[in-house]
Amino acid sequence: MAIYRSIGYPDLFITFTCNPQWEEIKRYCKETNLKLEDRHNVICRLFKAKLEKLIKDIHRNRIFGVSKAVIYTIEFQKCGLPHAHILLFLAAEYKYPSPEDIDKIISAEIPDPLHDLNYYEAVKHFMNGYLVYRRQDDNRTIEVSGIQLDNRYVVPYNRFLLLKYGAHINVEWKPSVEWLSFHLPNEQTILFEDNVTLQTTVNRATIKESMFIAWFKANATYESARQLTYNDFPTHFVWKRSIRTWEPRKSAQVIGRLFFVPPSYGDLYYLRMLLNIVRGPTSYQDVKTYNGV
Repeated sequence: MAIYRSIGYPDLFITFTCNPQWEEIKRYCKETNLKLEDRHNVICRLFKAKLEKLIKDIHRNRIFGVSKAVIYTIEFQKCGLPHAHILLFLAAEYKYPSPEDIDKIISAEIPDPLHDLNYYEAVKHFMNGYLVYRRQDDNRTIEVSGIQLDNRYVVPYNRFLLLKYGAHINVEWKPSVEWLSFHLPNEQTILFEDNVTLQTTVNRATIKESMFIAWFKANATYESARQLTYNDFPTHFVWKRSIRTWEPRKSAQVIGRLFFVPPSYGDLYYLRMLLNIVRGPTSYQDVKTYNGV
């Protein structure tokens, strides 16, 4: 949280999973006449060495651009193999806000085996799964355990990292987060300059406006908004801070998050609980009504 507060939210989420069939492991087991399960320490040491090279590629070699920070944590699967979760914080000039930019670094499609067989085999062995990225209907399939799988079952990956490290390396763009403020009636936060009088402040035209009140108005204006909770609202609507209103979203992926409130805050805490389930209210009274109760 201290890193988030200092440099903002991460841009890429990368999962790096140990591959027990790495050539180094197979060669070691053959030379020592040992089985894979006999030397977990060798597996872990090799994974750590490859992880450090991966971090160097990301941070120093800048394969995704200039990064402000990289943090990771290592966990172990039930079968005993290690994997790492990596968060990458990119410099402002190297962020990729458009779908076209993201397509340059992340793919979720099956390569052409006639053009690059090694690339095709790497995706076949390491990258099965599914998430929401571009998935063209190009009739390419991969056979896994006798089942033909198309682009819908490919986990997002980066071509360079996949081919270099020969392991499951999932690369995902972290969506933007819209922090959602809320308040009890007439208790919205008011900002003003030190040299502005109290009377001038309370007479300001926008004194009764807030992101939360604007949500009520948007629900009254847009029929589609009434199907959403406050948390889900930013996925389909964008907050225009300059004009203090919500408008239908045309592009980009954003998720909402309500500010935390401890139980000791009483009514505000229970308001937050209701905002997680009530859809499309146009007033405080609507928020306090759920399924007619």
